[in-house]
Amino acid sequence: MGKVRTVLGDVDSKDLGIVDAHEHLIRTGGLEILKNGEDWRLNDVSKAIEEVKLFAKAGGKTIVDMNPISNGRDVQKLVEIAKAVPEVHIMTCTGFHEGRIYDNVIHWTATYEVNRIVDLLVADIEEGIDIYDYNGPYVERSSAKASCIKIGTAYGLITPVEEKLIKAAALAQQETGVPINTHTSGGTMAYEQAERLIRYGVKPEKVIIGHAQRNPDVWYHKKIAAMGANFMYDGSYRIKYLPDSSRAMLIKELIKAGYQKHICLGTDAGRRTYHKTWGSGTGVDYVCVTKVYPKKPSRTSISTTPLASSQSRNNISMKSPHKYGEISFSNERYPCLGLKKFSIRKKQLSHPCISPPYQAAQIISLVLHSIRSSITPALNWKRCKRGVWIASASATSKIGHTRSVSVPRHPR
Repeated sequence: MGKVRTVLGDVDSKDLGIVDAHEHLIRTGGLEILKNGEDWRLNDVSKAIEEVKLFAKAGGKTIVDMNPISNGRDVQKLVEIAKAVPEVHIMTCTGFHEGRIYDNVIHWTATYEVNRIVDLLVADIEEGIDIYDYNGPYVERSSAKASCIKIGTAYGLITPVEEKLIKAAALAQQETGVPINTHTSGGTMAYEQAERLIRYGVKPEKVIIGHAQRNPDVWYHKKIAAMGANFMYDGSYRIKYLPDSSRAMLIKELIKAGYQKHICLGTDAGRRTYHKTWGSGTGVDYVCVTKVYPKKPSRTSISTTPLASSQSRNNISMKSPHKYGEISFSNERYPCLGLKKFSIRKKQLSHPCISPPYQAAQIISLVLHSIRSSITPALNWKRCKRGVWIASASATSKIGHTRSVSVPRHPR
């Protein structure tokens, strides 16, 4: 196994466990906050520590903080968090957000030549991240080093400054070997990002296109995956954009096309209203677990289709189907999920329109739900008088963590 760089030093990649590959734990200031409001300011270390502890409790092992240069990045606070929760590896990045986050006339991202920008990126990776976040004029290196490079582009176009930063990131990547994890605006310019980075000499497998789920065009994603690039499916519980079932569809289709190794998952909880410790109903642990509090289901009949035989690769058994409607099965067909046992059962929510599980469920269970047709226990889904039937799934991982979540499904 290879080594992976955290803010506390290098660790073996086999110890990463469940990875939230795009996250925001700390953002102390910057133009993004000035433009968008205080909801974007994540400056409380104690709250971040508690949020990471919730992530660990849910089974998470690694968080990649993707707050870039001059955008409220505070490496000293990240180190403090990492030391307070040693069971979770904290990684961070260097690089840049989309161009609108910086003044495109006087900020050094606009005035510096490409080679000077490359030097700053490489120093963050090989020497240590500047504790002043390159807000200047002095630079003081910390012991924490960046593990990846971020670049970002505007909605529907790549500005001249962004073009320069993409080139600088590509040159720094070739010098250091770290991956490039991008920001797309609304999922646009994803193909153009990959094409430019590859043209500048970055190996496709080192490219991760961020927020790609915002443009859930399967053909478009397959076209990018065919180039060898990877995807970051993040933004969990963002119903204002798309339901999580959209991401489930993308994951299912990419797996069917043989691109399961091209998928990374993240929560991207970049606002206070996305953190439990700031008062949100969901948090950084959303990528691992969602809790459900259903009311007692009303009586109804449950019919099933014939199940696979015991000789099948999918070992499926029914437990009191007339009472619980529970299906347990071990699945060998999707070892990439890292799970060894599943169970699915039906429960009812009395107010699905306002229930968090009705809006979304964590991504692992969505994958299970999406591939349900391949496993074919096939239950009947019904709309009842007091609510909607949903599938409630629990999964036990190879390392013993148990997750219980729910996935909605509209009746046909």
